[in-house]
Amino acid sequence: MGEFVKTAELPKLKIFYGHKVLNSFLHVIQQNDKKLVFAGLRSLYYFLKRSAKVDLAGQSLGGICVAEIKECGGFDIIKQLQQHSNDEKIKLEAAKIIEKFF
Repeated sequence: MGEFVKTAELPKLKIFYGHKVLNSFLHVIQQNDKKLVFAGLRSLYYFLKRSAKVDLAGQSLGGICVAEIKECGGFDIIKQLQQHSNDEKIKLEAAKIIEKFF
């Protein structure tokens, strides 16, 4: 999914957003499979990065997404992954998301 989000045309990000893709990302990063969690974090990073360039009703789609992530407890989930004791890649990816977007 990360590569798809990374290369999708910007207008398609609005479609992903409309289909509740944030909920999917947050669900994936709560799984026990380290590879899946890392892939979910990476995909979320690219989605937030690219959606910052998309205008939705006069606001940045990225900003709207960050607010929604905070509202549903996603920020706390990502923050907890920074302390993930078993995988340095997960820690670093979670930290990158928090530093760049929160």
